[in-house]
Amino acid sequence: MFAILGCFLSLFLMAHPVYASTFKTPVIVIDPGHGGIDGGTQNADGTVLEKDLNLIIAKKLADQLKKHGLTVELTREKDEDVTKYAPHDRGWGRHKRDLFGRVEFARQKQATIMISLHGNHGTNKSRGAVVFYQLSSPESYLLASELQTRLNRLTQSFHSPEKGKEFYIIRKPEIPSVLVEYGYLSNPNEFANLMDEKYQQKMVETLKEGILHFMIFYHLPR
Repeated sequence: MFAILGCFLSLFLMAHPVYASTFKTPVIVIDPGHGGIDGGTQNADGTVLEKDLNLIIAKKLADQLKKHGLTVELTREKDEDVTKYAPHDRGWGRHKRDLFGRVEFARQKQATIMISLHGNHGTNKSRGAVVFYQLSSPESYLLASELQTRLNRLTQSFHSPEKGKEFYIIRKPEIPSVLVEYGYLSNPNEFANLMDEKYQQKMVETLKEGILHFMIFYHLPR
């Protein structure tokens, strides 16, 4: 099913001509968390920073989604923060401007959905992926559920989507937004998986399938 999303969209418009003149190709904004002086968390020996792993996974996910006819935008494509999209005359600190800039980027790109990618940190036994959703958005919860179900299968864990009320990055956008913590860098075994290219590809395929399933079954006009 997921290999033919582009064909599905074309067939959808043929079957629903009333939408043909107004339908806009979905825009997926992927936000690789942290960047620049903000490294995020790190693995046990401090040799790998979260910001770098976030960007690697984000780029691979973007490449996969583009193959299915979706427009994909990254909030950053190199090791930098996203303060350039935030105003500099409000007396905000760098961190607040960075978060605001990510949300503003999604607004400027007229995003359909926004997915922020992060690594997690806990004990050396903590494991699995956790997806946080926007409390005020039923669609955000549906997107989070699609992703969480698939990530649980990949990571062989049993997490449920969690309310992300403390995360600015998913509280502020006026679109379905989720924050994906894809694994624990503090767990040596999980970290080893996250650094493995084959596992990264499985992670990307898992995220892609959740996104496409959400777009097809919940977000296209009826």
